[in-house]
Amino acid sequence: NIFIVFFANTFSSALWSANDTLNIVKSDDLVVTAARTPMVYSDVSRIVNIIKFDEIRNISHFNIDDFLSLSSGIDLRERGAFGIQTDVSIRGGSFDQTLVLLNGIKISDPQTGHHSMDLTISSSDIDRIEVLEGPGARVLGTNSYSGAINIITKKPLHNSLSLNLAGGEYGLYNFAANGSFNINKFGNYFSIEKSGSKGFVDNTDFQNFNADYLSTLKTKNIGNFEFFAGLNNKSFGANSFYSPLYPDEFEQTNSFFTYLKNSLMFSTININTSIYYRNHKDKFELFRNDAPTWYTGHNYHLTNIWGFEINSSLKTDLGISSVGFEFRNEKINSNVLGELTGDSIKVSGESNAFYTRFAERNSSNLFIEHFAKIKNFILSGGLFANYSNDYKFHSYGGVDISFKTSNFVYLFASVNQSLRLPTFTDLYYKDPAHQGNKNLKPENAISYEFGIKYLSTNLTTYFSLFDRVGSETIDWVRQNDTALWQSMNITKLDTKGVELSFAYYFDESTIIPIKYITFNYNYIFMDKSSGLYLSDYSLDYLKHKLVVNVQNTIADNLGLNWDIQYISRAGSYYDVVSKSDKPYSPYVLFNCRLFYNYQNVGFYIDGSNLFNTSYVEHSGVPTPGRWIKIGVNVNYNLNK
Repeated sequence: NIFIVFFANTFSSALWSANDTLNIVKSDDLVVTAARTPMVYSDVSRIVNIIKFDEIRNISHFNIDDFLSLSSGIDLRERGAFGIQTDVSIRGGSFDQTLVLLNGIKISDPQTGHHSMDLTISSSDIDRIEVLEGPGARVLGTNSYSGAINIITKKPLHNSLSLNLAGGEYGLYNFAANGSFNINKFGNYFSIEKSGSKGFVDNTDFQNFNADYLSTLKTKNIGNFEFFAGLNNKSFGANSFYSPLYPDEFEQTNSFFTYLKNSLMFSTININTSIYYRNHKDKFELFRNDAPTWYTGHNYHLTNIWGFEINSSLKTDLGISSVGFEFRNEKINSNVLGELTGDSIKVSGESNAFYTRFAERNSSNLFIEHFAKIKNFILSGGLFANYSNDYKFHSYGGVDISFKTSNFVYLFASVNQSLRLPTFTDLYYKDPAHQGNKNLKPENAISYEFGIKYLSTNLTTYFSLFDRVGSETIDWVRQNDTALWQSMNITKLDTKGVELSFAYYFDESTIIPIKYITFNYNYIFMDKSSGLYLSDYSLDYLKHKLVVNVQNTIADNLGLNWDIQYISRAGSYYDVVSKSDKPYSPYVLFNCRLFYNYQNVGFYIDGSNLFNTSYVEHSGVPTPGRWIKIGVNVNYNLNK
């Protein structure tokens, strides 16, 4: 189901596994295996939206970012088409306050959240996407301040080969191939994708390449292993991405990500370990062509991240107790961010570019959690302790509780703390109007949530109220109109919201030509206080978001999937034409896919923004109008 809504009693317990496996069955029999505590569907009490591959392939969207747009709690602000650069945030948080994971491993970028969605996989690699709405610090650690997104890829379950070829307006093309083959208990999965476009307006062209490999090995005595390695290369015209005054911007990024995981399972004890590494290279050009004489050169950044994690759980008559430890090292070489080193390191692939600055930090996290069921009550509590060489010791806790009032109705409530470490941009960024602050402290928040849910075989619905009280929020502030903007821990943010979800899945025997219908609505109100300082913190959050998604059955093997989204954003933006601030106008997007599947071949026609709506997500950044795509995919089962 596109949005099976989980309410994870303990987030670690529910979904964010170091060794994810998921057996999909209906209703209360749904069992999710996680790093600390396995849980059944009816036991969970935090809101987690699930997007499954079985329906992703028929959704009227083309990339990972678009799939996420179907969740009402997610704010996706695209710079460029087809997810070439996207800021993703949850429940009114910023893109720096959302943690992104791949197969349970953190990939969020310490330079800036602008790069957190620079993934090394394609949409055809996805098995499911899990979206936590609300804080996850006591399970996931730092930076899951307002929520987290875990993208889980396919595993090599059987020998297969899949091909996809698509094209569309504005010179759009996409080729993707993936397959898996197994030798006894050794499984292998590979994927490759190439896509590009000439752009829908000037300087919106892009080129994108992904390749990844995943292997699994099952043993009797030393557990199960999983290895992953992937890379992404992309270059794109960045028309007004970071300033409406510069429409000729250009950016190029290169990413490499790898990990190794092991899972040991005994009768009452589970032990999961992982080690990972991520490399991200960014080149930003303010002027793609014909730079003026005053322009001093491009910006170059190179981040290197490595870490390891161990999680263990023990099952007793008193419940399930979990303990975990994580270490993470983050480094950046740059000609803009960090401390001057006195040395110059040549930028690979560039004739006359050097890294002259450097920064590094270490972070250690300890997790403790206990889960118990007492009659109709389900209780979970935990503590997260963080120590870093820059910010010393901090501890954060949380508790969740749910109560089953009948066979289908549950009440749930939670209180959880969260934090976000400053990015290297927060600490070191400098331009004629802004000055970073290397003495920044972590942001903090405490979140409260209460709700009710109804779960049955065909119907899933919930209603939730939440409040996040943020303190020491990192903001760019100044004392008067002539002073520099400086990053400081000065602002207090109070974020209140309401979320409503409804999903109904029709029986196959019904005469109604609808497979499913989902309705998701989210309302947010934010209030900030910065004392005597002038604040540059932009309250341009999604005030209202309504998403309706329907899949219709037209005939045998022929179907129609469509969604309509109403989006109303708070705040204002600077309009280059009128040279004044304008409030964001609400808008409606309509997307549709007509698909035909016969045996191992599928054909589809996609239309995005079919109403040809003109809308603004960032000041000066052009957004695409109506865009038509067609495609074909072929799937081979090589076991036959």
